[in-house]
Amino acid sequence: MNKSPAFLFYSKDWLTDTREFTDSEVRILIDLMCYNHVNGSLPVETERLARLVGFSKEGFEKNWESIKHKFEVDDGKLFNRKLGKVMGEYNKKRLKNKLIGTFAHVVTKLDLNKKNLKILKDRFDVDKLLSINSEWSTKQLTEWCKNGTPFIVNEDVEEEVTGNEMVSFEEFWNLYDKKVGKKDKLKNIWDELTAEEQLLIMEYIPNYKIAQPTKKYRKNPQTFLNNKSWNDEIIYDDKLAVGQKIIKHDDKERHW
Repeated sequence: MNKSPAFLFYSKDWLTDTREFTDSEVRILIDLMCYNHVNGSLPVETERLARLVGFSKEGFEKNWESIKHKFEVDDGKLFNRKLGKVMGEYNKKRLKNKLIGTFAHVVTKLDLNKKNLKILKDRFDVDKLLSINSEWSTKQLTEWCKNGTPFIVNEDVEEEVTGNEMVSFEEFWNLYDKKVGKKDKLKNIWDELTAEEQLLIMEYIPNYKIAQPTKKYRKNPQTFLNNKSWNDEIIYDDKLAVGQKIIKHDDKERHW
């Protein structure tokens, strides 16, 4: 059931799409759209649809032939296509505004200096956060604000924290878990990375391992690092549920 008590009604589209409909067809269409919005879906049986709009079964079926292409069946329920698109866009915008407002509230409660505040704001990507979790509580977002930054710097420190201080090579070596190649050489490559690059890698690896669970088919560590493969798109198997995607660091699940 939709949380919004109303939905956007595009008058120009409505007039264009219903221009050739009869009065009865227009009435049935708008009534069914309203029921769809209020209840989240419609029944598929024509007898029940007829009762909803106050028509006899015969009268409804006569008009239904002209307007049924406006609807589609999914999982045993009937939905209006246009309404689904409109409400999807509305809900996405509502969630984005809610998350932006919650973020603004959270950062005012954190004791951050100007440099750390800028880091946090630069990393705040509302679309990315919503793709991971459609509903963020204030508590969850507070945890992200505390843990989601690549580094925290002191106000007196002008340079960012170095890679060695951020993540050790052994953490990467154990997490990647394809122990192929000369460790000394790989460690030198790792130590030359920036702190942010190291953290991005640690966040990328768990999802990469989900997409490629067979160890022998993963890239060798040296290839992965030299090619900056952590910037590559991860291609998941179609059977993999979005909810299985995780972001990990230090073997602790993180949601950001």
